Amino acid sequence: MTQAIKEVTLASLTDCSGDFSPQLQLSEFSHDTLVRLLTVYSQLYIAMDGFWYLAVMERHGNDEALACDMRAWERVAKYEMKRLTEILNINGHDVVAFMKALQLTPWCQKTQYEMEIESPNRATFTVTYCPTLDALEKEGKGRQVPICAEIEPKIMGWYASFFNPEIKFEPLTPLPRQNREDACCRWTVYAKG
Repeated sequence: MTQAIKEVTLASLTDCSGDFSPQLQLSEFSHDTLVRLLTVYSQLYIAMDGFWYLAVMERHGNDEALACDMRAWERVAKYEMKRLTEILNINGHDVVAFMKALQLTPWCQKTQYEMEIESPNRATFTVTYCPTLDALEKEGKGRQVPICAEIEPKIMGWYASFFNPEIKFEPLTPLPRQNREDACCRWTVYAKG
């Protein structure tokens, strides 16, 4: 088998049901399989955040878990934005650059949302399904109140400040939502000036 034929064959893997490949690379999988794998990676990222938070909460209480969560997200927001902007060549310091990167975060990939760009420095971001809010509402302990009303605005601010510290992320609806039929949250995103 020639190298070219072997590469075409390997680039079409849809799963790992065949023989073991000791040098397996992601580039050997089909486009559809890579998309499914990225979806799972996003789920794993979000699940790890949830499991980590719950482990801290079980050992040290909810207040300490919130404090640790805030510190972790403050660090990861910059780390995540730096990696995404580098690999995807997202440049600029306006709201549009921020929204381009935000839509590619693992968290955004697991939500359902709408983004409306009004100008380079103004947008509306509406989350219609949020797995975190869904889980917290089902839990029924009210933890969505501090997470949605206090933590989420700060996290979004940290993401946005990577692009421009003047970008503001403000809720247009009460946080958390009052009715499960409503959108999870709706934000205006703008840069002063």
